[in-house]
Amino acid sequence: MDVIFQQAFSGNHTPYIPHQFLYSVWKLSNSLAGYEQQDAHEFLISTLNALHMHCNGNSSLCCPCIVHRIFGGSLRSDLTCLRCGFTSTAVDPYFDISLDLPKTSHTSSSKRKSKRS
Repeated sequence: MDVIFQQAFSGNHTPYIPHQFLYSVWKLSNSLAGYEQQDAHEFLISTLNALHMHCNGNSSLCCPCIVHRIFGGSLRSDLTCLRCGFTSTAVDPYFDISLDLPKTSHTSSSKRKSKRS
């Protein structure tokens, strides 16, 4: 990571190809190695796990490493019984939260454009 930041902020305007970084991630995460198609989310999680291991992070909820301080959090979920009213609470750690994005049709975006004109 140090090399990437040094290259990014060096003032050199030539493109930087992070082949050493990719090779390191592939070595630490066998599922990303090779030529199979992977998505950005899998790459992010594998990279965060590798950084976590490199920073000597632990599996406790209050891990002080930089990965947990930036990306980590706790998700609280409450489940209430409709019959007796008892509420059960669970707190789970996370690095990312998946969100469902509503699908928009092409026609609805063009209608918005025409209304603005």
